[in-house]
Amino acid sequence: MSHHDFPYSSHRFRFASNAEYAISPPALRRGAWLKRPVVAFTLGILTALLGKQSVVHASTIIDAYLTPHISSGQMPIDATFAVLTSITDRLLANATPASVPPRNLALFGGGARVNSLLTSATYNPHAHGSVGPLRRGLRWVRDTMLGVEFSRLHMSRPRDALSENMELGRCWEFEGPTGHIAIELPEVVTITDASVAYIPAPLLSQVAVGRAPRRVTMWGLADNTTAQHFTESHAPSLFTANHRNPPGMHYTDRFVKLGGFVFDIDSSHHQFFAMDPDSATIQTSLVIFEVNNNHGSSTTCLYYLGVYGIEVS
Repeated sequence: MSHHDFPYSSHRFRFASNAEYAISPPALRRGAWLKRPVVAFTLGILTALLGKQSVVHASTIIDAYLTPHISSGQMPIDATFAVLTSITDRLLANATPASVPPRNLALFGGGARVNSLLTSATYNPHAHGSVGPLRRGLRWVRDTMLGVEFSRLHMSRPRDALSENMELGRCWEFEGPTGHIAIELPEVVTITDASVAYIPAPLLSQVAVGRAPRRVTMWGLADNTTAQHFTESHAPSLFTANHRNPPGMHYTDRFVKLGGFVFDIDSSHHQFFAMDPDSATIQTSLVIFEVNNNHGSSTTCLYYLGVYGIEVS
């Protein structure tokens, strides 16, 4: 193929045996590897796909757009940008709701926080043994200031259940098969769904599998006027250690049941559950995951919790 036969060629390059090589001075060739068709396209397409977080019909789109260009063995940088633009447009046009995960309002990184006054105590494996003054002092610091479990290799805190990533052994653990965690959401919403994720059972010992939550009830804080329309509601004092309402809560406030579900440890490691249709009238920014039982262990672990809903404008 001659120089003028290829529509994208320039005065800086010539072609021989379908191979492109520079005839420009070394100074002009610096960084030329970035403009090589394979390199430019590979970097570009990875950026486009990762940036849009979608690979819907990606292989089909790539084949359709690139085959005419790469069949000749050449694709200059200008053509690469044009192709990437077309691919991005097609990816967005073909994206489905399932390809874009819903926003989890319970993520610590997204602004959610744990209300410690309405949350069960973190499991302490040394709670029943003899404790010296030094250990008592460390526990006081842990419980009142840091929320850190010094007896563990990791920091066991309720906020571990609000982490975006799951790591084997890093969870919030509380004593017994029942417990609860209160989550302050970053905004007022109508809760539509909740989710629970746990490390897949095949990766765990039988004891660790037993620590997974099983039956869970969801509660949302509402005023007394709203709560009167629901048959199941509780005063906030039910969820506190001293059985008193936390500071700042009105004595008529109630936690209304949003829904209940069963997490199956033998099913998908991340399971979603719809709330009761009647709860659509509740607008709240404070929810409680109440674990009613687990899969058989003496303690319970929460790895990942999800709350999804519609923001109240």
